[in-house]
Formats: sequence, C-alpha cells, structure tokens
Amino acid sequence: MKNILTKKAMTLFELLAVIVILGIILAIGFPTVNRLITNSRKDAFVANVNSYISAAKTDALSEWAVTGSAVNRVYYIGDKTELIPDDDTAVQEDFGLNGFAGAVHVYVKSDGSIEFVKVIVPFSNGKLTLKEESYINDDNSLKDIQDKSFNRNDVDDVK
Repeated sequence: MKNILTKKAMTLFELLAVIVILGIILAIGFPTVNRLITNSRKDAFVANVNSYISAAKTDALSEWAVTGSAVNRVYYIGDKTELIPDDDTAVQEDFGLNGFAGAVHVYVKSDGSIEFVKVIVPFSNGKLTLKEESYINDDNSLKDIQDKSFNRNDVDDVK
C-alpha cells in the first residue's frame, strides 16, 4: 500500500512520448480505416446495382413466361428519369429506393432467351455512380451487360 502512495507520477517527457506514439498509430491507421469504409460503400452500391439488374431480368422473364411472347421493357429504378421508349417498349414504373436511380432496358425474345440487358440511365445514389466505360462501348453504343457482374472498380464518385 505504501508503494502505491509514494509512487511518482509520469514525467512530462514520458507523457509526450505516449502522445507521439498514439499519434503515429493514428496516422498509420486512419487511411486504412478510411479506405475500408470507402470500399464498403462501393461494395454496397455494386450489390444494389447487380440486384436491381437481376430483378429486372427476372421480371422480364416472368412476363415472358406469362405471355409467351417477346418482352421489351425499360425498368426505372429509384427516381424515375423521363425517357421516351420505342413504340414496342413497355415502361415498368418505378421500383426501387428513393435516392438510388438508374434505368435498365431488357429484351427477351419470343423463345425465352434474353437478347440484351443494357443500362440506359447510369446508376447513382448521389455519391457514387457507375463509370461510363463499364456500360458504354468505345463507339458510344450501350454494352450488353446481361452476363456482367459489376464490381467496385466500375464505380466512381459523383462529380
């Protein structure tokens, strides 16, 4: 008991050394944690994009299963962007979450095979968006993305 009461406190030099060590740990750790948070946000965004595209394909195939005829449909996700579709393209009204937007065009042939799936309005949540090169060809035509799964490298910050 006497040892505890007579022990001297930390000197100023020891206290400064502890503060410097904590500062170094924070300087090393902060960028890593920040990068992890950014990657997690991108991964969540990509998961939403892939889910919405999958839902659009599933809905178009379900429509084909009911009608037995070709299905040509545009799906608006989130805030509906006004587009004028071709005469033979049905427009599926908004399905999705507010703040998350995009549009997918799905065409199912009369034999039930998917002809194409194209992003016609880039997906965005206000902070992140798809990079143009992930859904637009070099000649500015839309890529067929029916077999593509987007990943975090296809995502960019909104400018």
